[in-house]
Amino acid sequence: MGTSTSHRSPATREWDLVRELYQRPNPAPGEVVGRIVAALDEASRARLHDAATVRCLDAVLYSSAALAEPGAALPEPPVSSGIPALDLAVFVRAAALESIAADRAPSVTGTLALDAVPPTVLDSLSTTSDWNDFPAATVLARYSRFAREGDLSALAGQYTGNGLDQAFRYLVTRDVSDFVGQTGLPTVQDAGRLVVGVGDLVRQGGSGPVLRRHEQDLQEIMTLVRDQRVRELEPLVRKGVEASLTVLSGG
Repeated sequence: MGTSTSHRSPATREWDLVRELYQRPNPAPGEVVGRIVAALDEASRARLHDAATVRCLDAVLYSSAALAEPGAALPEPPVSSGIPALDLAVFVRAAALESIAADRAPSVTGTLALDAVPPTVLDSLSTTSDWNDFPAATVLARYSRFAREGDLSALAGQYTGNGLDQAFRYLVTRDVSDFVGQTGLPTVQDAGRLVVGVGDLVRQGGSGPVLRRHEQDLQEIMTLVRDQRVRELEPLVRKGVEASLTVLSGG
């Protein structure tokens, strides 16, 4: 599973069933998602929780833990947007990118994993876009609460949902252009609506706190140094992604 949309999905029976949906009138996002999950081979599933994804989640969780420390303040960005929430999202993404580069852990899905970081930060602050108006103190309080109130598993679930959203949008986008103009997807706009519908469904269905039973583990992991955190997070990230895929398999 690469990140270039010039690559098409594999020529397997399972992926043929996915492509078949794009030729039907008004393909349902839920059915598309269910068939994609069924079509993912072992290697493709592994890429959804690879080294880059682990480091991105670590940056998301550790930033909350760091901001929960007494006297903590939002990091000062090199160039501020004037919107504290956006500045924090950019900072966390930069921390994730630095961690990936430090460990020489890029991956074919690394860009998708990184792109899931900013929406996770922003979604965690508010369910609407009113985060635009939040002062720095509100951003700090809302993001740090996940560590402070023992709810890191919810933040991990949000990142998992956003990561799968990015991945599934890519998986649909790389194929649907072949079917634009046909019965199922007569216009580019129809294809775009399908991509958005799939992404939204995956984000919502994959964002549950599937690691709730591991909340104490997550809290303890965030007290470790980065290398240890990454090592301890790897099996939890795998478990979280696989649990979300199980939920999504029902469409």
